[in-house]
Amino acid sequence: MKKIFVVLNIVLLLLSSCSLGGSNMGKHFFTDSEISKKTFEQIIESIYDKDSETLKGMFSKTAIMASKDIDANLTDLFNFYNGEYITYDDIGGPMVTDERNADGTGGKRKELQSTFNLTSDKGEYQFAIKEYIIDTNNPDNIGIYSLYITNATDSKSSVYWGDGNWLPGITIMKK
Repeated sequence: MKKIFVVLNIVLLLLSSCSLGGSNMGKHFFTDSEISKKTFEQIIESIYDKDSETLKGMFSKTAIMASKDIDANLTDLFNFYNGEYITYDDIGGPMVTDERNADGTGGKRKELQSTFNLTSDKGEYQFAIKEYIIDTNNPDNIGIYSLYITNATDSKSSVYWGDGNWLPGITIMKK
């Protein structure tokens, strides 16, 4: 009987601890690739639905504050992307930076950089995304930091990493 009680308490503790970490706790149970793909799929769904609140909510507080005009950039993004999504390929990454105690404070930060090619019924696009999924020293960094998009025909590479500057917010690369 005592063994059953102990096992039951352990199971309850494990199940209840999943909700203690907030919305980012689940990210500890997925691979980096799964996290990148999920982020990208949410981006595409938000763009297609022209849901600026959901897409803006995916960005970190730091990126929103540092972006020149995130609301205008969202409108520009919705106008830039055309068509219904057909398919996408996760071409590059995610490239992962996983820092532990890099600044001497004992904190942890994990950054994902990924790139995707997307085909819609009206064109082909390339996306580059930089997001922080963990930052114990600065939780305001958690979320998308940088989102780049370009027409695939304007890109000189099959793997697109933006301009390499990773500017905060949304950058639309036009020819």
